[in-house]
Amino acid sequence: MKIVTAIDSFKGCMTSMEAGNAVAKGFRKVDPTIDVSVRPIADGGEGTVEALVEGMGAAGGIGFAFLTFLKARLSSGVQIVLEESGLETYIQNADLVVTGEGRLDGQSAMGKAPVGVASLAKQYGKPVIAFSGSVTPDASICNQKGIDAFFPILRKVTNLSEAMEKENAMENLCASAEQVMRLIYTLR
Repeated sequence: MKIVTAIDSFKGCMTSMEAGNAVAKGFRKVDPTIDVSVRPIADGGEGTVEALVEGMGAAGGIGFAFLTFLKARLSSGVQIVLEESGLETYIQNADLVVTGEGRLDGQSAMGKAPVGVASLAKQYGKPVIAFSGSVTPDASICNQKGIDAFFPILRKVTNLSEAMEKENAMENLCASAEQVMRLIYTLR
């Protein structure tokens, strides 16, 4: 199974790459041979420059800086990252696309990274799941925008400070990813 992860940062606790690697680790607990490509993503907010640099290499980051300093016209943040990172190539070859962000809510459906990734994946008929630190009741609109299923990662009642500790967040994301992959393998 080929999987591509493109998860936005979990603001304040995990970068895009850290979140993607936590998911990959959880999936590999179920199947160590699983092919997971971790790709950075952002929507124009926190982590965008890092996602561009990680996604395109140093030259891409320099190109983005030139555009910024030359006052070039820019599209939405997630569209820029989707186009410049080459994510589309990875999605074309994937069996499953994984996305997410720190909090999935109704605003996520309005141009944020997870729905941008889902929209691109749906152009190729790919299933999309999302992980998030928390979800709100209005997050269900994301299902209408291409995210087939989403999963909050909190495993116990906790306070915000404890939930956002990097080690806790990464362990929770890894454990949630493992359980989702167990379900996928059970249903195969």
